[in-house]
Amino acid sequence: MTTGPRVAIIGGGYTGCAAAIHLRRTSPVPLDISIVEPAPELGRGVAYGTPDPDHRINGPTTAHFIYPDDLEHFDRWHRNSGALAADPESVDGLGRVFPRRADMGRYVGGELQAHQIKNPSGSSIRHVNTRAETVIDRDGVFAVTLDGRDELTVDQLIITTSNAPPAVLPALRNVAESHSAFYPDPWDIERLGTIGKDAKILIVGTGLTMADAAVMLLRDRPGATVTAISRRGLLPTIQRTVPPEETLPEAMAREVPEFVRRHGTPKRARDILRALRRDADDMMAEGGEWQVAFDWIRDAAYQLWPALSADEQSRFVRHLWPWYETHRFRFPPQIETKIQIAIEGGRLSVDAAALLNAEPRGDKIEVTFRRRGNVAVQAETFHAVINCTGPERKPRQTGDPFLQNLVSGGYLVNHPLGLGLVVDDLCRAQNSKGDYDGRIRVVGPLTRGQFGEINGIPHTAFHTLRIMPNILAEMETVDAEGA
Repeated sequence: MTTGPRVAIIGGGYTGCAAAIHLRRTSPVPLDISIVEPAPELGRGVAYGTPDPDHRINGPTTAHFIYPDDLEHFDRWHRNSGALAADPESVDGLGRVFPRRADMGRYVGGELQAHQIKNPSGSSIRHVNTRAETVIDRDGVFAVTLDGRDELTVDQLIITTSNAPPAVLPALRNVAESHSAFYPDPWDIERLGTIGKDAKILIVGTGLTMADAAVMLLRDRPGATVTAISRRGLLPTIQRTVPPEETLPEAMAREVPEFVRRHGTPKRARDILRALRRDADDMMAEGGEWQVAFDWIRDAAYQLWPALSADEQSRFVRHLWPWYETHRFRFPPQIETKIQIAIEGGRLSVDAAALLNAEPRGDKIEVTFRRRGNVAVQAETFHAVINCTGPERKPRQTGDPFLQNLVSGGYLVNHPLGLGLVVDDLCRAQNSKGDYDGRIRVVGPLTRGQFGEINGIPHTAFHTLRIMPNILAEMETVDAEGA
């Protein structure tokens, strides 16, 4: 039985499982690790919990990994497990494999199970199948209340919650609470399945979540049509066709990233944008792809973003964020093809429009909006309105009682730009006194305000591994004190 330091990981998706695996792999002392996750299976989370066969990861198998020292591990698993044979469409025209999200979830869950079983360090990993609600600091250890009943006593807290449901725009609040034609959660596949076969559907949002929803709905409803709107009407961009010369871990492990080598660390967002444009223009003039220049920015973000002042970061969020997102999160080729076919066939339209209001009209919803560049207000009635505006990044607006309780209790601080929580470079949470508490770590998308780029698996894995030595050093201190 494990008697070493006690760790609670809050969230059992990719990030939580990867944290548990790497703690177990690298710890010199036995750890008692609890993953608190209400879902019945670990490893899936929101991102990899969807069972739909057309919901794919927007990157190839070789770019998604748990073990940076074995980047082919997931790719081998995908081929050897039968996932590839069951999904021949996953292979694109260039031979790259863009797997189903469900397969990634199955892989992560299976790897965690393997580490639960084979544990030479003597560490334990268990799934606490419930929700965390509150935390109280009791003489240097944390008491985590579980679903209002039980209590978990731990020395180290690692918060890995990631994809909260999309925020409801003010214009939709009249129908958000109870109207049957409003669908607030685009990943509630069972409820989306109740939409009629000939429905006229509005999707609010034009990113990858919209694409997942639209492809699924149009596939199963031959008489349905979809209108997708966002303020700028920006669709995800396309994948690069020439693979990079170095792996993502190699690019991120550079002491001086390629963009920084070329341009230093600009102090203004507009200077970063100008440098990106010059690099992209030069790349395309030489017969290359703009994506290469953008990827230099992406992989240097953890150095570029902290170098910007608070005002410059705010300016970037206000003016450049949507363009960054659409260039960063690109279509899987299979989904891009289906979206283009739907647009060309008149079943999907994508518009830049400001959503003004939504009103119940019997079992339908009337939506008023103004298209970009047009002063006229238009009204249309839809059988279904689906909220695909992307995960809510502001903890105080997620409805998550655990995060809200930790903020109100002074253990966590909301990022001023709404980009998750305030942490330092070692992912230590800032408390209301302004101190950074190494006993509370935040890993994954909630640290975007610190690192700028943290949404994809490679970047999450990079930061998770980078902070492990510091976490384990603290765990050794706890173990020594308890000896």
